[in-house]
Amino acid sequence: MGLLSGKYSSTNLPPKQISKVTRIKDFNKLEPLLTKLKQISEKYGKTQSQVALNWCISKGTIPIVGVKNISQLEDNIGATGWRLSATDVQALDEVSYSKTNTPFQEMDIS
Repeated sequence: MGLLSGKYSSTNLPPKQISKVTRIKDFNKLEPLLTKLKQISEKYGKTQSQVALNWCISKGTIPIVGVKNISQLEDNIGATGWRLSATDVQALDEVSYSKTNTPFQEMDIS
C-alpha cells in the first residue's frame, strides 16, 4: 500500500482507508524505518520501494505487489537482480522489530 515507498511520512499521511487496513496507530513510529530505508536506498542507488521489496526477498519471502501502471511495474522489477548486504538486512530488521517502536495496532487473536 506504499507505506515503505517513501510516498508517505508523518507530515504526508496516507489516506484513512490505508491506515485503517494496515492498522497503523501512530505513523510517527514508522519514521525510523522510513529513514533507514531512505539511507540504504541512496547507498544502492535504488528506490525505497526497491529496497523494501529486496529486504523481503532477502528474508526468503515472495512479496506480492500490486501495480497500477508500467512505471510501478518497472520499479518493482528493479528490486530483483541484486541483494542487500547482511548488514543492511540486519539494520532494517533492528529498526522494524523494536517493540517500543511498533506503529501497528496490536491484534487480539484469541
